[in-house]
Amino acid sequence: MTEFLEILKYTLPALVVFATAYFLIRIFFDSELRKLKEEKKDESRTAAIPLRFQAYERIVLFLERISPQNMVLRISRSGISKENLQAELLRTVREEYEHNLAQQIYLSEKAWDYVKTAKEEVLSDINTAAAQMKEKDSASEYGQTLIALHLERKSRAIDVAVGFIKQEIREMF
Repeated sequence: MTEFLEILKYTLPALVVFATAYFLIRIFFDSELRKLKEEKKDESRTAAIPLRFQAYERIVLFLERISPQNMVLRISRSGISKENLQAELLRTVREEYEHNLAQQIYLSEKAWDYVKTAKEEVLSDINTAAAQMKEKDSASEYGQTLIALHLERKSRAIDVAVGFIKQEIREMF
């Protein structure tokens, strides 16, 4: 029994020292790992900021490009029928949207929802204006009707989306 107590007298303090050292080293390594992860996150954020700004710029440009006033002026040409103008406007909005689809990665979900709403509103305006036209009306009259219809809205989704994006950018700084 005395031999057992003698072994215990040396072993117990060694176990206490080992356990203390183990837990202290573990806490230290966990802390260092957390710091390393935070540094990586900070580096990623720093690298992503220019990409996010570029995405916001491209989305605002997209919204401006699909604005009926800008599209009608850009697409309308002499000799085009109102049906062809309508088809061209619809095609342009869809192509512009598809071209900028990847930008949603860098935008907040709410901002992207505003962008989608703006696109859908423009498509709706294009089709609504076409439905209001008479068979003998020209592409020029169709363009004027589309612009007037869009400008009559009290709250245009394009303006709301651009305003929200500007606000989101201001909040980043």
